Amino acid sequence: MKTQVENETNLKAGGYYTNPTTKIPREALIAFREATSGLDGAGYKPLIFVGSQVVQGVNYKFIALATSTVRAQTKALVEMEVYKPLTGRSTIKRGSIKELVSEGTGLGAWKIVAAIGSYPQKVASVLNDLFSSIDGVGYSPLMYAAQQQVSGVNHMIYCKQTKLTNPVSYGLASVILYENIEGKIIIQSVTTIE
Repeated sequence: MKTQVENETNLKAGGYYTNPTTKIPREALIAFREATSGLDGAGYKPLIFVGSQVVQGVNYKFIALATSTVRAQTKALVEMEVYKPLTGRSTIKRGSIKELVSEGTGLGAWKIVAAIGSYPQKVASVLNDLFSSIDGVGYSPLMYAAQQQVSGVNHMIYCKQTKLTNPVSYGLASVILYENIEGKIIIQSVTTIE
C-alpha cells in the first residue's frame, strides 16, 4: 500500500516515479524501441529502467548502452529519456542523452562491461558486507557497469538506492569500488544519478 500511495503522490505532482530495475516494463520497452529504431550513427540498448513521469503522455528514463556505428565503434553508458505521447510515435527527448561513462583504451581508461547480474568473483563476495555498513540507505546491485585499471582496479556498479525515509524512496546510484593490489576492496565513491 505504501508503494501505491507514493506512486500516486509522485505522479500527481508531475515528478518522476523512480524505482530502478533491470526488468524493463513492456510499455517502456516498446516506447524505447520505437524512439531508437532507425537512428543514424548510434545504436542503443536499454539496460536499466530508472522510472517514469506522467505528462501529456509518459516520459521514461533509462540507462542504456550506446554504441557508435560509424568508423571505430565506441561504447558508452548513457542516461536518456524517451517521450511517448498520447498519440503518435515515441521520441528521444531533446537534450536528454547524458553520457555517464565512455570506453577508452590504455591505462586509466574505463572498459564498459554492462553485465546484469554478473560480477567478478572478488566483487560478488564482498558486496553485501560493504553495503551493510551504510546507515539509512540500502543498495541493491543492478549491473556491473565498467572497470578501470589503475594501481589496482576500480569497479563501477549501478545500484538501486533505497532511502529508509517515511515513505521509503528509491533512486539510482553509481558506486565505485576500489580493489587494491593486495585484493582488498573498499567503497571509493557513491554518486546518485539524477
